Amino acid sequence: MKKRGQVTIFVVLGIVLLALAAGIFYFVNQGAKDGLDVAGEKTDFSRQIRPQIVQFVEGCIEEKAVEAIDVASRHGGIVMYDEHTLVTDTTFLRYAFKDGISLLDESLASRHIGFYIDLALPTCLDFSVFEEQDVTITLRPSTSVHDVNLLYGYGLAPEDLPTFTNVIISPTTVRVETEYNLYVEQGDTSFTIDRFTFEVPSTLGSAIRDAKTIQQQYDESNVIDLTFLTGLEPQVTIHPVDESTQIYSLFYGNAIPSYFAYAVESSGNAAPVLDVSPVINVKAGTPFSFQVAATDADNDAISFETSRFAISDKGIVSGTARAGRSPVTITATDSQGASVEKEVMVIAK
Repeated sequence: MKKRGQVTIFVVLGIVLLALAAGIFYFVNQGAKDGLDVAGEKTDFSRQIRPQIVQFVEGCIEEKAVEAIDVASRHGGIVMYDEHTLVTDTTFLRYAFKDGISLLDESLASRHIGFYIDLALPTCLDFSVFEEQDVTITLRPSTSVHDVNLLYGYGLAPEDLPTFTNVIISPTTVRVETEYNLYVEQGDTSFTIDRFTFEVPSTLGSAIRDAKTIQQQYDESNVIDLTFLTGLEPQVTIHPVDESTQIYSLFYGNAIPSYFAYAVESSGNAAPVLDVSPVINVKAGTPFSFQVAATDADNDAISFETSRFAISDKGIVSGTARAGRSPVTITATDSQGASVEKEVMVIAK
């Protein structure tokens, strides 16, 4: 009897342990299943709504990028004027070249275009359209900071622009990379999107390159070569503002941008400088010669003339003088027509 009772106890204990194990397995398995269901719901939510948000935001970025490129191109690569800007009654243009210094800067154009995009994005992004799907989208600040000069120029502080756009200009495209930190929620599920990228076919990089090529040609010859200009891809027009300032416009047809305009200011063509003694003493009736030195700040070719006596291409005056005083006017003229005169007294004894 004692052994039979022990067996019964062991059987009952085994049944209890088996039931307990089964219960634990059920609850663990159910918890894991519930976790998988939540993860699956989150994945499905992200997979369904993310492409819609990306398409919506990138469409706005494209619109504002094209707009920014157009605005910057009309003003020499900037959207806000600075100390290197020509201001007229109707517009402002950044100097691409001033007093022999190149001010054309792709990186400056990139910063201005990116700033414009961030400034304009809120005008075409209304996330309330997603509320019909019970989706809430919250914008969180970017960690990057804009150029303070641009911010202060518009009376803004860094926190006023929570997005940050980096712009890369190449000869055929403008690549836009925007930090736009979005927190997306639907019920208990959520995810984030923080970067958007878009590429716009554009001639802006080529326009900046063409402007540099035009200026290089001018620097080398000190003349505007119309034949050279007609050989370039864009149609080029030059509008003089005054004696030292011109506005260049490069037209590219139906491209983005359709044209690129900028200002050029130079000190103008400097006249040659003559260096010769005001009095030359020679022996009457005997052939003489003396050297006239001339320099030109623009490195133009120089030709010489005199009111009497002969002068060579190298500035050597020669002749024979009678006894007495012979005033001689010497003129030096550069290849652009600027000239200088100096009077020399030849005294023959």
